[in-house]
Amino acid sequence: MFFVPRQQMPQSSARFNKLYPILNVYVRDFPKDFKKIPEERRYRLNEIVYFLEKQQKNKDSWQVLFLSSDESAVGPMAQAWSKTAAYYFGFENFKPYTGGLVPGTISGLAIIALEKAGFIIYRNSVDKLDVYSIK
Repeated sequence: MFFVPRQQMPQSSARFNKLYPILNVYVRDFPKDFKKIPEERRYRLNEIVYFLEKQQKNKDSWQVLFLSSDESAVGPMAQAWSKTAAYYFGFENFKPYTGGLVPGTISGLAIIALEKAGFIIYRNSVDKLDVYSIK
């Protein structure tokens, strides 16, 4: 996926160019930051990458749930970035979800951080609860 992918897509690929322009900058620079991840952590993350590559090769879909104590920041950011990385590296059947043990909405600071990175955030209301879509 995005830690030590065996096949990185070139910047000129159609997939890369379909991302929002500001987001392209962040995604293009992903590989530069791989070296900052501690080696033991990269090893563990690569186990996930190899599993995902196997799933992709078999054309299997998979779902991931990012669960945290609340739904304010970590889960929504993990969902947005993992989906972006999966898309960039060609894992088309990847479906991330988030959930919190305590009902709530995404933090304003998380929204600002995602928008700064180039995501577009849509706010909707459902049954008096703010629901956000991240594109």
